[in-house]
Amino acid sequence: DGPFARIRVRDRADVVCGEHKHNWGEWVVTKDATCAEAGEETRTCSACGETEMRAIEALGHTEVIDEAVAPTCTKTGLTEGKHCSVCGEILVAQEVVPALGHTEVIDEAVAPTCTKTGLTEGKHCSVCGEILVAQEVVPALGHECAAFTDIDMWAHDSICFVAENDIMNGMSATTFEPNLEASRAMMVMVLYRMAGEPDVSGLDNPFADVAAGAWYADAVVWAASTGITLGKSATEFVPEDDVTRAEMAVFLMRYAALKEQDVTQRAALTDFTDAASVPAWAVEAMQWAVAEGLVNGMGDGTIKPNGCATRAQIATILQRYLNQ
Repeated sequence: DGPFARIRVRDRADVVCGEHKHNWGEWVVTKDATCAEAGEETRTCSACGETEMRAIEALGHTEVIDEAVAPTCTKTGLTEGKHCSVCGEILVAQEVVPALGHTEVIDEAVAPTCTKTGLTEGKHCSVCGEILVAQEVVPALGHECAAFTDIDMWAHDSICFVAENDIMNGMSATTFEPNLEASRAMMVMVLYRMAGEPDVSGLDNPFADVAAGAWYADAVVWAASTGITLGKSATEFVPEDDVTRAEMAVFLMRYAALKEQDVTQRAALTDFTDAASVPAWAVEAMQWAVAEGLVNGMGDGTIKPNGCATRAQIATILQRYLNQ
């Protein structure tokens, strides 16, 4: 216990006041820190072997956005979520969004025609376009006018059109007689059919030459009551007379006016070499018919207003009119 001994004790690194002073080594990680849990590191005293431990702060999650997925008509979607890119832990769970379901749109049926197929009604989704109810092809009807043996000509399609639409009938089961000059009664009859054959009960027949019960009687009474025809005179219609092209234009323009269609269009007739022969009472109707593309002339530069209209010509003009 002399002075030397006290110096040694005081100078020793591992002993202070009789107690051991640790000579610590480097910190060594003994448990890795994770995103959510603290780690540990330890050091050891080289003199006595005692160990000391301290915590390593948890790393914390590295957030990654899990993008939302929009639902579709048939597939579910997801809300936005989050996960940790290091440990994979779900931080914000994505929730399922129900499928939207289809938005149905009706695909309208298309009626077949003589030459074109039709379609049944169908459905599709307006959002995704998926076919919900497929449209099926309906076969073309075929021409009822196929029975006519005399229509292999320029007006074939127009004749089939008026026949299929019950506007004009054949002159027999197998003939249409397209080149036959049509009568005034025929012209009024086709307009009457186009109008739906209105009931004429109670209407007066102003014409002495239109017999009750005649096949054209109702049509003439209707035409007189609507102002489509004024007759050849106040008491005569003259149903069997051939209808002229000028009369045809007048009847048709009056019919269009009856249907509240615009009949104000006019075209000059000066391109036709026989324009001067158009009767004064038919000028506006002929100008209207030319302006509307219903009457195109005879192909030789004439319009022949006083010539008789054939059944083929009437069929063609009615198809043009009805397809406007």
